[in-house]
Amino acid sequence: MKPLRILRCICGTFQSEIDMGDFTKQIALTLFRGKSHSRGEAIITKSGILLGYNIDIERKVAFENPYIPTNKSRKKWQLQVDVVFSNPDETQLALIEYESTDLIEDTLYDKIAKWKCFYPNPQISLLCVIIINLYKEKLEQSWELKDRTKLVEICRNSLKELSKTYSGNTFSIISLNDVSLISYFFTKGTEQIQKYKTNWR
Repeated sequence: MKPLRILRCICGTFQSEIDMGDFTKQIALTLFRGKSHSRGEAIITKSGILLGYNIDIERKVAFENPYIPTNKSRKKWQLQVDVVFSNPDETQLALIEYESTDLIEDTLYDKIAKWKCFYPNPQISLLCVIIINLYKEKLEQSWELKDRTKLVEICRNSLKELSKTYSGNTFSIISLNDVSLISYFFTKGTEQIQKYKTNWR
């Protein structure tokens, strides 16, 4: 697997779907019936098909170390990942998580703690997190955030640190904002940034 190629394909597919008007702001911002999430998973899946990988939706992936909740409930030994790409013999995996506008700070910190439990694992070629960071004027829920830039930065810094600790693995975050799609790619503590212009409808 080539993680940077995967990242560029996902970004290119999202950019194409946005430019064609198939993935609109309204869809990206709508939580009702999981509209944003299901459409995001479909676009990620399309990217995997273009790359020729096996694809699993909502696949449970085992942790290397158990996740221990702060509320002292039972340990967790696996996590359901939104989309997983794998090569034919399943020796390499790319884990892709899609975060719609219902993401809040507490939830993100909990997810980061769980993602850390996947490592060390040389089988995971890439962990990619996609965050919808479009400004949302009319909130569907009282706890929603109008702007998720802070969450993007929290995730960005956390994944960069993970890339330092687990130098054999790569990590990335994709932020979709009102004017562009920005990808951050981390390996061994270094960061590569790529911006794609978006024409939302």
